[in-house]
Amino acid sequence: MKMKTPLTLAILTIMGLALAAWMILYGLQLRFFGTFIDQNGLLSIISPPNAFKAWVGWISIKVSFSDLGWPLLVVGCSLLGSIAGLWLRQSWAPRSLLIFSAASLITFHWMNLLSILLLVLAGNKAMQQWMTPDPATHG
Repeated sequence: MKMKTPLTLAILTIMGLALAAWMILYGLQLRFFGTFIDQNGLLSIISPPNAFKAWVGWISIKVSFSDLGWPLLVVGCSLLGSIAGLWLRQSWAPRSLLIFSAASLITFHWMNLLSILLLVLAGNKAMQQWMTPDPATHG
């Protein structure tokens, strides 16, 4: 019997994709341009927060500013991989999701709410049932 995909997984996927896309976008901006591109108008709400800019500025005293885009890129891409692993029911995916959701807290941004929600949803009972292999289909 095939298990129905839980709604929790769909919500987790949407939130995880938004968070990962934000991290990848700003990681690429740091790598390509060496700075953040500030948006005007409606998109300014998704721009990096002052706390993150200050943290990046403080760290960049010892490191090239553009090199600090790598953590955002790595965590964002790894988060995407963890979500794909959940859909494929890979045994490593829940632990990976927990690790990279926690690592995404480095941004000091309102998007950290998504990180916290990902951590909560990953431990949801429906997600645990989804990740448990069905003996009838896995021999």
